[in-house]
Amino acid sequence: MGALEALAGRAPTVLSAHYDDGVLSCGGLLAACAEAGTPGTVVTVFSGAPEPPLSAAARKFHRACGLGDADAIACRAAEDDRALTVVGAAPVRLGVPDALYRKDSAGHPRYPRDDELSRAELAAETELITGLAAALAAEPSVRDAELVLAPLAIGNHIDHRITRAAARLLDRDPDTIWWYEDAPYVIFPKDLLEPFDESHTDPRTVRLTRRQWQAKLRGIGCYASQAPILLGGNTELPKWLTMYAESLADGEPAERYWSLPAA
Repeated sequence: MGALEALAGRAPTVLSAHYDDGVLSCGGLLAACAEAGTPGTVVTVFSGAPEPPLSAAARKFHRACGLGDADAIACRAAEDDRALTVVGAAPVRLGVPDALYRKDSAGHPRYPRDDELSRAELAAETELITGLAAALAAEPSVRDAELVLAPLAIGNHIDHRITRAAARLLDRDPDTIWWYEDAPYVIFPKDLLEPFDESHTDPRTVRLTRRQWQAKLRGIGCYASQAPILLGGNTELPKWLTMYAESLADGEPAERYWSLPAA
């Protein structure tokens, strides 16, 4: 079905773990909403500035992205502002620090190595999940949203899994919360990912116009700092995303959203 038919006039609120996830995964649908005069909102969860000293993993991440330690979050927020302008969505930021920046009760890095981010036990983040669920429930753009889009957490990043777990705690009718495929992780070979169970209820394959798809790609291009670490960067990533999107809808670009049973 087309994007506007799928939305039935509802303006979505996207729960984005990091600054780029909402546009990478739902940018086409957001562009369609803006075209229709029902612009969406992107709530970025892990958007807070780190407290020094930074871990070696955080400094390594900044270097890979060409970011300075002092202004990394400000730069990423500015990129996000530009991207959301392109797809016509409004930003909301909860200000929780990214996993690479979080510390334990003793002040030590919670995730001192970046390879821990996809292997961490979700049970260790129960307090954060509970607090985040309460913050989301109180946030007007989530509380009052007719439709919330939340991550499936494909790729297994701990921040994506925390966002998914918190969203599962929201008191919402299952029809008012759709679960998006985390891009670009969803296009990787499945054996590289946490097992992804596709036996959920039938997914919604939301067809996009070429104009909406191009708006999504332009929005993704605004995240210049992330290009060096995303699949193929700004040269190859659009090609891979387009190939995957066209595989969903007989050669036309699309995004796919899943339903999950009530928690």
